[in-house]
This record gives sequence, C-alpha cells and structure tokens, in this order.
Amino acid sequence: MRRYVLIAALLSMVFSAAAWMSEETIFSRYGDTVYRPDSTTLCIITSPGDTLVFRDSGDDMAFAEEYASYRIIDYLEDMELWVLEAGGYEWVDWRLVNGVTGAVDTAISAPVPSPDNTRLLCYKEDLTAGFIPNGIQIWRAGSDGLILEFEDVSVPWGPSEAGWEDDSTVTIVKMSFDWDTGEYTYEPGRLELGPDGSWVPDDPDDWMYPD
Repeated sequence: MRRYVLIAALLSMVFSAAAWMSEETIFSRYGDTVYRPDSTTLCIITSPGDTLVFRDSGDDMAFAEEYASYRIIDYLEDMELWVLEAGGYEWVDWRLVNGVTGAVDTAISAPVPSPDNTRLLCYKEDLTAGFIPNGIQIWRAGSDGLILEFEDVSVPWGPSEAGWEDDSTVTIVKMSFDWDTGEYTYEPGRLELGPDGSWVPDDPDDWMYPD
C-alpha cells in the first residue's frame, strides 16, 4: 500500500518543467539575436557576433531518412542557452546551443533546469517503439560549456515523469511494460548527487536488465 501512496504522490507532484515558448514569442522577445531569413532556415547570433545557421534538409521529402527540420522552443537566459527541437521521420532530438561559444550539444529531450540553474535534466520514455533514446541525462553548466554528468539510456523501464526535488536530487516515475499482458506498472525512483560528484540511483539493480 505504501508503494502506491508514494507513486500517487509522485504523479501529483508539480515537476519543475518549463513551458516551451512559440517561435513567434521567442522572435519577438529576442529578435536581435535569433531570426528566420526564410521558412526553412533558423539563425542564431552569438554574443561575439558569429551567426549559426540551422537549415532544414530533405526539401519536401517529409518521410525520407535524411529529412530534418529545426525549430526553436526556448532560451535559458541564466545559462545563455538556446534550445532547438530537431525532428524528422521517426526521430527527434534536442540541440542545446551555447549563445556565447556556439557549441552545440545533443540531448534526449528538452531540458529542465535545476532550481539553482547549474544543471539540466533531460528524460525521455520510448519503451515500445524504440525510435528514440529511452532514459535520463543530467548536464552540468561548466565554465567552457555543458558537461554530460550522467547518462543512462539502457534502463529496463521508461521515465514517464522526472523532476528536480532540489539541486541535488531527481525524482522519477519509472514506467514498465509487460509484453505478455500489455499492462503498464509504475514505481518511484530517485537519483542523488553523491559527495564525489557522481549521481547514484536509490536502487542500482533496478537500473539494469536482469541476466
């Protein structure tokens, strides 16, 4: 019974996820640094004045593997980080673009900043289709850019929800799928930042497929 109470509490938790902005809102707010010269091209101007160009590829071949389309969904001012969603036929990822250096990192989801804005949480669930990575990333803002501090995209469950409990604790709802019954089950999980700077799960065995 206690397990289900914990799960209910997790599911009702207000996670610290951001509300993504429309491109029109972003352009109106940051139009001197981000714009579209045409419908298939997105440009970002870094603080030193360099222009980064993200151009859709594949023309109108929306179902070709080489097709890619970019749209901007957020700007994290405290980190000077642009968030782009890149997608094509049966794939999607997110580009984290440094507004100073122009460096681009690829994440498995749109990021959720920690309360102190020093880290980013990315999580994605794709248990059944398997088109995109299924798991969790934690990025840390370093002096020269983002550092991938934790990544596990081989877990036997899918993170249906995740969020920051505090600056050093991530709370997760672990969703499992039974292929025999077609039923989903949910369990609570946690990641905590240890004194040595590594992220430690509350139940390490549950993060591995059984032998």
